[in-house]
Amino acid sequence: MPWPGFVSNRRSYVWKFFKDADIPSPDVCKCRMCSKAVSCKNGGTTNARQHLRVHHPVQFTEMKKEERQKKLENLGLPPESDDQEQDSDVDGDVSVMSPGSSSTDRPESAASDRSSSTSASLRSPTPDQTPSKSAQRALVQPKLDTYAPLSKKQKEKCDMAVTHYIVSCMRPLNTVDKPGFRLLLRALNPRYEPPSRRTLTAQHLPRLYEETKMTIKALLDAADHRAFTTDAWTSEAHDGYLSLTAHFLDAEWALIDVTLNCRLMTEDHSGEYIGRLLSAMLQEWNIDLSTVSAFTTDNGEDMRIGVEQAGVSRHVRCFAHTVNNGITSFVTNCKVLNRALRKAHELRNWFSSDKVWRHYVEYVKEKYKKTPNRIPSPCKTRWWVDLHIAESVVAQYQWICNFGITYERGKFMTNVPDAELIGVLKAYIKALKPVEKICTVLGGAKYATCSYILPMMYLIDPDSTLYGGDDLLTLGEPNHEEDYDDLPLSDNPEMIPTTIQKSVVKFLKKRFKPDPEDHHRNVDYQSGRACYAVLVRCSFLDPRFKDEIPQEDRDEAKKLLLEDIKTMAPPSENLNEESTSGSSSGANAAAVRTLSKIFKKRRLAAVTDDGWDAAAASPPPLETRFLAELDRYGSLPSAETESDPFLWWKAHSASLPILSKLARQFLIITGTSVPSERVFSTGGDVIMDTRCSLSGHNAEILIFCSKNQKYMPILILRILQYFKILSIDIEMNKPPSPSPD
Repeated sequence: MPWPGFVSNRRSYVWKFFKDADIPSPDVCKCRMCSKAVSCKNGGTTNARQHLRVHHPVQFTEMKKEERQKKLENLGLPPESDDQEQDSDVDGDVSVMSPGSSSTDRPESAASDRSSSTSASLRSPTPDQTPSKSAQRALVQPKLDTYAPLSKKQKEKCDMAVTHYIVSCMRPLNTVDKPGFRLLLRALNPRYEPPSRRTLTAQHLPRLYEETKMTIKALLDAADHRAFTTDAWTSEAHDGYLSLTAHFLDAEWALIDVTLNCRLMTEDHSGEYIGRLLSAMLQEWNIDLSTVSAFTTDNGEDMRIGVEQAGVSRHVRCFAHTVNNGITSFVTNCKVLNRALRKAHELRNWFSSDKVWRHYVEYVKEKYKKTPNRIPSPCKTRWWVDLHIAESVVAQYQWICNFGITYERGKFMTNVPDAELIGVLKAYIKALKPVEKICTVLGGAKYATCSYILPMMYLIDPDSTLYGGDDLLTLGEPNHEEDYDDLPLSDNPEMIPTTIQKSVVKFLKKRFKPDPEDHHRNVDYQSGRACYAVLVRCSFLDPRFKDEIPQEDRDEAKKLLLEDIKTMAPPSENLNEESTSGSSSGANAAAVRTLSKIFKKRRLAAVTDDGWDAAAASPPPLETRFLAELDRYGSLPSAETESDPFLWWKAHSASLPILSKLARQFLIITGTSVPSERVFSTGGDVIMDTRCSLSGHNAEILIFCSKNQKYMPILILRILQYFKILSIDIEMNKPPSPSPD
């Protein structure tokens, strides 16, 4: 049986003399005359034409004749007569001028023939003087692209630029076959013939993918430890995808994050299947499981099982996802808050009418000389959207009340919440606005985030001695739309801000620091204690937060780190001692600065003797050095909250070599799975309603290349640098400094 679809695109006359080979392969065909197998890779006809020319000259002449007649038909010229065909065969094909050639380069006889034929064509022809069709074609001026094609190097550069355009702008693959796109390129450079969609997917995209993958693999291989995030997503085509991102430090203590995979899921999203996929992806990148610092995922049980099945021992639950679950649970169980948010949603639905909103905007502009902001659209899976809706309603409450009274004689005032519900919303905002800002800070990928989790949990815990108190109210940017401080808070006991925060912290502790009394819940307790063991190391090794966690956490971290060094190779002595200072990130600067002020207000002088029992019976030399480093590390003052812990460790790596090596292992762990979720933002632009038939393999290539543009091959980077599109050091092949999240 012939290979399916093998002959669907055969348009050349050469296929009249060839047929499918005995084996079902798209790269082999068989001669109909001699039954010899001939290579025709990707449908190419060069080998087939050469076979006819050498072994079957009669059929080759017949094929040339049919091709010539087809060309005349396309030009709208009548077919050649037998005499004209003989003349054409004798005279040969019309000679094509090569670049730089002139009439003086031809033999005199050819020049005289051309001169006589040209002069004859200028005279009014008589019926018996009409020139032959071959002579007419000889008089046609050749086009530029018929005699001056691009060189191989130039065409490769143009092909790579087109491929980069398709990938970076996330255009459909069939863009290269669109008449408008090809006309555009032809107008810009008539000598360039862009690749077809088939060539793009068969050659250029795989080449771009493999070369970019080699660059990223070299970076991964050079790292001593890597942390990963993973998440699942369903596309517009209802196909499941599993993303994988890696986070690691380079030799200069710069945090790097790359997207490794966005793999199509062909089975049910069970934990066992996710585990097999993760194992396959890690093996594809040659990742040694002993160098994996941790995996960060959401709270799904399938993700927990998948990470466990992949053989990874450390697993961190996403802080943002845990907060979302905790707040959603509180809102569901708190009837008064549930009713207030429902009323805010009803108000938003009323304002969604263009007529009502237009009258409201005109009213506010006329009376208050201000422009109101629209109330955000709700989203069931994002708790902070309800927070933004509540903020918008409370901030514009006076405007809304006055407008409701005047609009159509107040018959729609039932859509406006009463003052009691506004007090409930205000308490809700006061309690959870700091939590939203903390989640925003932890969603970054360009700075250390996992070390934030425990200090932030204590900061919003009213029962903790490290509680931030009223200082938390200054966290984030205030809303300047309207001063609503005169609106009273709700006196409902359930809506006291500290009560709300206690409810959220209780849910967080269940995931990040479970009470030993809950040990009877084996799975949740064991998973939570394992997560706590990772978090306590991260917070202790972060010089910003080593004094912002309780003494029991510091003791637990020291005990765990002491176990870690028993299997750790001794650190190298030739460490970089260069001192550098800087900021962790420009992202969320206001929130980070406010957190720094909160910690400064209660930070005491560093305590050198913290009660840790360093005595041991004949400890090995490495343990002795480690205990000495712990004493030195404890005596150092804490770093500022807005500083970069990686630069701090780079400056102190010579004096604290063992701890700095542990810091390289644990500080790269992310506190949320947001980096993997960002992959699906790109995936949503690649797989759309109008492009949902894209294969999983091509979708993964496009998403991978789009997310890792700064690691693309050097040729593309040179093109971008030439046109000043991307500022990059080509010689070092080092990407530019990443912009803050």
